[in-house]
Amino acid sequence: MIERDVTFIEGRRKFYLEQYRIAESIDAWHAYAQRVVHSTTKEWFQRYGRGRGTRFLNAGSGGSDYGIAEPMTHLDLFESRIAHLNQRLVGDIARIPATDNTFDVVLCVGSVVNYADPLLAIREFSRVLRKGGLLVIEYERSASFEYLSRNGFSRGCCRMETFYGNAATHVWVYGDGFMDGLLAASGFERITETRFHAQIGRASCRERV
Repeated sequence: MIERDVTFIEGRRKFYLEQYRIAESIDAWHAYAQRVVHSTTKEWFQRYGRGRGTRFLNAGSGGSDYGIAEPMTHLDLFESRIAHLNQRLVGDIARIPATDNTFDVVLCVGSVVNYADPLLAIREFSRVLRKGGLLVIEYERSASFEYLSRNGFSRGCCRMETFYGNAATHVWVYGDGFMDGLLAASGFERITETRFHAQIGRASCRERV
């Protein structure tokens, strides 16, 4: 699926290197969404992640820790984004360079999964998480009001054009049922969820059973 979309993959890497910056310096839409996602991630980590263990993976971190004052391993496509961090891995969330059952908590927020193959990424999260581990995942929804008048609105999986600041970009967006099915098939059970910014996105907290 997305892994065969060579144009998208090349564009993703170029966009991330050349355009991606902290959302507060981009536009109000993404700044608000980022604040909600980061605060929700921190809250859920503190509420549901503590006591599960001490091995935490921040998948697609971009160097952010979401205000969580705990040591964690940062995974990113480019070492330049995480070079200042002691615990780091360079790689794709669809091919995580870690052994099975390594982590107690995996965080994957910031719509990172919208730039990867969700089937492969979720399988990888399940593989590297131990049984009873926690996954916090966030993604942009195909049912967002932004896409209301477009072909693909509310579909399971669809590539859409969107914006980031003044730059146009493409992103894969997913339906809730589609993502729920992938997560359930990989052994994840939902604990809680929230939608944000006119329902552009959905953050979900899940346990690997």
